[in-house]
Amino acid sequence: MALGLNAATRRRPIAALDQALLQHLGVTKTGGAGDGGTPLALASQTFRSLRSRLGAEIRFALPVSVADALRERLQPT
Repeated sequence: MALGLNAATRRRPIAALDQALLQHLGVTKTGGAGDGGTPLALASQTFRSLRSRLGAEIRFALPVSVADALRERLQPT
C-alpha cells in the first residue's frame, strides 16, 4: 500500500527559537561545632541557552487497518 500526499495531508513549515536562563545563587555553609559538618561553598553561576529549530511537519491519516498493524508493532521508548 502506497502512502501518498492527498487533500487530507497537512504540510507546514516549522521554525522556532527556545531560550532558557538559569541562575544559581552562591551558597556558603560552615561546619558547626559538634555536628561534624564539612564546610561547603558553591559559587553563583548563570547558564544561558538559545536553540533554533527549522524543519517541516507532515500529517496524514492512516486507514484503520494500517494504523492497527503499526500499533501492534510499535512500542513506546
